[in-house]
Amino acid sequence: ARRTGRGRTWQVSDFTPSYELVTDLVRTHGGVVKFGPGLPYGLVADDLDATWVSDRHDAVEVSLWGPGGSAERSAVVLPTGDRLVVDAEAEAGVGGLGRWLVEPDPAVIRAEDVDTLAVRIGGRRLARQIAYLVCDEPVATPYGTVFEVLESFAWKEKLLRAWVRDHDIGTLEIKKRGIEVDPSQLRRRLKLSGTASATVVITPTPEGARVLVVRRVVTG
Repeated sequence: ARRTGRGRTWQVSDFTPSYELVTDLVRTHGGVVKFGPGLPYGLVADDLDATWVSDRHDAVEVSLWGPGGSAERSAVVLPTGDRLVVDAEAEAGVGGLGRWLVEPDPAVIRAEDVDTLAVRIGGRRLARQIAYLVCDEPVATPYGTVFEVLESFAWKEKLLRAWVRDHDIGTLEIKKRGIEVDPSQLRRRLKLSGTASATVVITPTPEGARVLVVRRVVTG
């Protein structure tokens, strides 16, 4: 993003020099140009290669390379430097909960590399448009954060409120995708007052929206 008088913006028409001029130069003369990670995926031309980069699970940039022609899309995760190239033929299945949940790295998500990752780790999506992956066997990958699913229940605020009360939760990390809820506001409404901590994931599943109680797995 560039900073204008209105603050940071992703209106590509505000870029100076223009996005079209920069990408045309890369296309005709070769080289690389870097943008912030929020560059819309659909703006990347088929004749340029693109690499999305994250650093410690924080998306930091996308670089466009030319002259390309291969339309290669990839994700690079730092500090390890591991690189996952999109396999256009990869297609993840959709299925029910497993014992292990994988939240793909932001670079993987922005590169639309989730299906490639799912096939690589033997996982499946919880829902077609949701980036969370689930596995039945333990998995280690540099391309995402792995959680063990400890329990799950239907997503209803009153059920979550009862759960945090029964488990003496005072600190609650709330992760969510595909559910219209603001984690900060939800935490306030839950009136957390206990001494324990927990992480929950609220997500669509084939069985409906559910709350997953999870534990981060350190994979090295």
